[in-house]
Amino acid sequence: MRIIPVTAFNINYHNEYKTGVNKDYTMKFPHSDYPDISNDLYAQALMAKYITFGSYANSSGLKRLFGYGIPCMYSGIKMIDATKIRKLEQNGYFNGGIGKITTVLEPYEESMLPIEKELFGFIKKVADKNPNKKFSEIMKELEPEHFKKLRSEQAVTFYKLKELSKSFPPEKQEEFNILMQNTDKKLSNAPVIVPFSSYEFQYKIQKLYDSISEHGKPDEIKTMRRLLHYASKLKDTTNNKTRNYQGHVLRMIKYKIDQSSLKKNPELFELMETSQKRLYNMPVNTPFNRKSYIYDLMKITDGIDDTALKAKVLETAEELPTSRNNISAFILKFQNTPSNRLCYRLVSDSFGSIEHLLPQSKGGRDELSNYGPASAYFNSRRGNVDLKDYLHQHPNIKQTCQYSVDKMIELANDGIFEKIKLPRKYILWFSDTVAKLTDNELVLNTSKLKLIDSKK
Repeated sequence: MRIIPVTAFNINYHNEYKTGVNKDYTMKFPHSDYPDISNDLYAQALMAKYITFGSYANSSGLKRLFGYGIPCMYSGIKMIDATKIRKLEQNGYFNGGIGKITTVLEPYEESMLPIEKELFGFIKKVADKNPNKKFSEIMKELEPEHFKKLRSEQAVTFYKLKELSKSFPPEKQEEFNILMQNTDKKLSNAPVIVPFSSYEFQYKIQKLYDSISEHGKPDEIKTMRRLLHYASKLKDTTNNKTRNYQGHVLRMIKYKIDQSSLKKNPELFELMETSQKRLYNMPVNTPFNRKSYIYDLMKITDGIDDTALKAKVLETAEELPTSRNNISAFILKFQNTPSNRLCYRLVSDSFGSIEHLLPQSKGGRDELSNYGPASAYFNSRRGNVDLKDYLHQHPNIKQTCQYSVDKMIELANDGIFEKIKLPRKYILWFSDTVAKLTDNELVLNTSKLKLIDSKK
């Protein structure tokens, strides 16, 4: 299924979405006021890249299984053990020249998703001639060529949208024209006035927390928790009445950053500088953001009575390239990312994660029989869609789930399950659960599994 294109930008309603980072901290996120998006799915789509997959009860054995090349139940791609990659990064294997980097990452190449694999194939060719070159240097060299390619591809979709907008009511045409004027400025890296959004600010702080919590030092993680707490104090809306208070909170956050070991963090510095300018309606250089654009377009079309026209506009907007399906979009999105983070990014979507077969939002429990092995990207991609509905959307799951079970049976029969303290019966529980949730449309063959007496 498609991740619904939503953003935290410029929204005035909110609900509370528990991040799981801190029991005392609650991140505020907006309600979707687009009728086809449920609030629950809206929040999940918004947070898709930042879900924590590892803190589930009774899951330690299953997490250890990810180190044995289990295929993802949704894609069939061999999953990667995140702990191994983190150790490689912590030990400096992702620093230095690309000759060293490609040697370290090559065993994981087949597990990479298509765009990441395409980029990795390119840097391997460069490494053959210039092994000491930095990954980040290559990205900067690629930027001019791919900037032109991406803008050319985007222009095709924007032209279609402009043609469709000619059928809008006059007031909607005006709103669309303003959106396109601002979009043109963003695409050409010209300053534009973008209203400050507390939701967007909180979202970006959360994103930085997730990154630093994986790779940072204890004092940096502690600082980010404090910043999350202060960010939660921002008012839901920004206007003449709330602007002074919003400014006070931002200055307090900036002070805490300056007093910490994160004072030289470039992402925090840019976020604070840009946010303070936006708060007081000062023009800023804001990169074009596909999700933000589509959400703003959704807001414009929301008042159009012609449902067929509205559907056509949003369907056309979906044609805009993403970093998930377009190498140029990927390069532009990550062009300023440090080499070690680029290496991590090549493989992180294929990390093994624990999927709730029956989503927690629908009553799914934190227990082994409700867990499935899914890569981080495909875990997020499913969201909270019922497994039966997801199977109808992606019939290939019948094969990929069987691949996953076959590999687990092979490992169980070789004694690996006893070694990692995972019951062999987990395979049967998993199979029974997916059969139940799909009304027996997905029945897995477990006949080759050898059970043993009391220690099954």
